[in-house]
Amino acid sequence: MKDPFAVVEGPLSLPPGSEDVDLRNEFTRLLLRCSKLENQLDSVRRDAAETEQKLLLGLLEVVDALDRILQRPSGTEDPNQALERQYHNVEATRRLLLQKLGQAGVKSVELLGMIADPTVVDLVGYQDNPDLPDETVVREIVKAYWCNKEMLRRGQVIVSRRL
Repeated sequence: MKDPFAVVEGPLSLPPGSEDVDLRNEFTRLLLRCSKLENQLDSVRRDAAETEQKLLLGLLEVVDALDRILQRPSGTEDPNQALERQYHNVEATRRLLLQKLGQAGVKSVELLGMIADPTVVDLVGYQDNPDLPDETVVREIVKAYWCNKEMLRRGQVIVSRRL
């Protein structure tokens, strides 16, 4: 019975010119190249960590703004004025959050009045409207967002339909 693990092949033939290669020099060159790639990887990791820290600090600013909104107003304030103030504070906090997301590369996609693009939105409903072309976005249920030229989140929209 033959040994199934026996090596029966002969040595591989060398390509022409390979006898002239200085293996020590080539190995040193590959080590240097590997070192450069490791340095590049470390730099990318540091940049990613710095970007993440900036984003998190920006989100903490939003948390601080929300904390200020949630503070109870004094009992002497008119309830209508308090409600109006709360509305403006929430609106300002939303702008702050969108600003921080924008700094991280997140941008919203304008969809209202546009023909629905199936690569960007999901249709969740129709609204009869004879004045608009079919599949014109008439309402956004969920906004679509890009992040650095890639789709981060698809939008959900209601589009027009002619009868």
